[in-house]
Amino acid sequence: MTHKQAHRRYMKLSAALMVLYVVGILGLSLAEKHTNIPRVALYGLTGFPIAAIFGWMWGLWRYVNEIDEFLRAIQIKSIMYGLTIVMGVSTGWGLLEFYSEVPRLPIFYVVPIFSGAYGIAHIIISRREGGVCS
Repeated sequence: MTHKQAHRRYMKLSAALMVLYVVGILGLSLAEKHTNIPRVALYGLTGFPIAAIFGWMWGLWRYVNEIDEFLRAIQIKSIMYGLTIVMGVSTGWGLLEFYSEVPRLPIFYVVPIFSGAYGIAHIIISRREGGVCS
């Protein structure tokens, strides 16, 4: 499979899953605030955005395995930078919460922080190493 084909397939899957994720989160928020839906049903409905995140991670894994070694190295470095940022922010903020009076940072923000850090890292690494910034 060519890089272009693998990228197109990954982007289609990611877009669909992110729409499911956002619609799921918004739907859960609206259902909780504006309906009398039982808590147990809300817990069950969280399965949709959770499945979307796992699907997105599986799609990224599949994409990384379908591209050539050079592009794979760029992706893996980008993923590692994203994970490093997530671990640093979550651990650092957790320590601040534990030892001081800072507001809580919901764990819900792990995926957006990772996505942002991964995306920025991918752009920087791709430009630095002369890869395709896709």
